[in-house]
Amino acid sequence: MVSGDEVRHRLLYVAILARNRLRRVAWAVLSHVPTPASRALRTTRLAESENPATSPLASQPGARETYALHLAGALVVEPHNGWIVAGHTRLIERSIPYHVWTSAIPHLLAKPSIAAAFARPAQDVGPVASLRIAWDENYYHFYNDVLGRLRLVESVVPPNVPLLISESMARRPYVKVCIERGVFGKREIVVQPTRTYLRSPEVYVVDKRAGDRGDWDYFLDRLDDRGPGAGNRRVLLVRAPSRGRSLTNGDEVQAVCRARGFEVVDTDGWTLDDQIELFRDVSLVVGVHGAGLSNVAFRRGGALRLLELIPPGPFPLSFNAEHETESDYESLCRYFGFDYSSLIGTIKGRIYKRSQNFAVDPRVLAAALDDLET
Repeated sequence: MVSGDEVRHRLLYVAILARNRLRRVAWAVLSHVPTPASRALRTTRLAESENPATSPLASQPGARETYALHLAGALVVEPHNGWIVAGHTRLIERSIPYHVWTSAIPHLLAKPSIAAAFARPAQDVGPVASLRIAWDENYYHFYNDVLGRLRLVESVVPPNVPLLISESMARRPYVKVCIERGVFGKREIVVQPTRTYLRSPEVYVVDKRAGDRGDWDYFLDRLDDRGPGAGNRRVLLVRAPSRGRSLTNGDEVQAVCRARGFEVVDTDGWTLDDQIELFRDVSLVVGVHGAGLSNVAFRRGGALRLLELIPPGPFPLSFNAEHETESDYESLCRYFGFDYSSLIGTIKGRIYKRSQNFAVDPRVLAAALDDLET
């Protein structure tokens, strides 16, 4: 029997696909209506991959381009994801990372509302270097995609050009800490209000291909350069049911881990300093797939083993990985020289979305942990 939640999920999925398809068609039509301002757009390539990656389709989800562009003209930055429109009718396809997902994985990323073509920006700004991205409120994407582009920005963008970030991201407590500690460098930061279009004469846009440990070290050195702690703690990282991908048999899993000296932790709501202090000192992490696993990066320079608990189903978990056979956090472990293993859970009934809660067999988990001990 199909549940009410599955029906609602499928209806929403169809509605999102229809909306995103309509937007793609609308922008394609507008592109054939050039204006003097759209013709006047000047694009300068400042950096480009020698061998540009192919589009991140299901067979190669983590492949992305590396590039840096300087755009000059009558530019508008829309507030939702940071898409840039030149002269009302020309959408700059490469203005945000993952831009090819609008056609390759259309249910995850949409082109902007057509209102971006006709919006009257409420705020004028000077030249900016955009760090805008979809999902910039996500803890993992903040590190991987926002801070992960800093090194390229600072290598090609003049030092007097401010950085552009979203208001929703800037409100995050961990982002405030990064700003206070100078993680973004000495540049001024321009915060784009949630519903405000910006008009700018010059915008720098960059993207980075996955797989460069140096990008992580670049901002981690500014955030906390103390190196790893003693490594005498073990952590089971869990998620609340309301957030999805929670363990339906959490008590059984916790019992297995507690018997082996694990602390049970949900870092949602923790301060950044508390997360850094904990993960500097861990040697073994068991964790449900989710942004909280980004914290293993704070163990860099030390030894760490990660056992990732993965929900079942056909949904890819390697959207940001360097290789299609890896999960995002397997790639992250490889960057830092950590040991990685995974365990796929089970779901009773139909599997229809990535965020479903799932179970992990406690006997299989116990055996996996025994293997890690040897």
